[in-house]
Amino acid sequence: MTEPTTTSEWNTRYPIGTSVIAYPGARPEDDPTSHVEQQVQARIQAARVKIQGARQQRDELGAARRRGLAARHANKLWRQAERRAVDQERRDGDALEEAP
Repeated sequence: MTEPTTTSEWNTRYPIGTSVIAYPGARPEDDPTSHVEQQVQARIQAARVKIQGARQQRDELGAARRRGLAARHANKLWRQAERRAVDQERRDGDALEEAP
């Protein structure tokens, strides 16, 4: 083990402005190459992919639901119009039969 250095020895050895590494791996330019860090990053990426897939599926199902509701509403309006037309024809036919 190395002996502790005094402040003056440290400043003599490393003048102000000299790059020193106090904690290896703490700088942004250091590549996190540990196995644990790689596993954590892989899990984070997998979670992002899963979330994106769920979001895309939810959007697709929402769009299909909106199309289905629009088609259902259009069919309902068409059936109502047909029913009115049939009712009108019956009323017109009844009115002709009653007329002398």
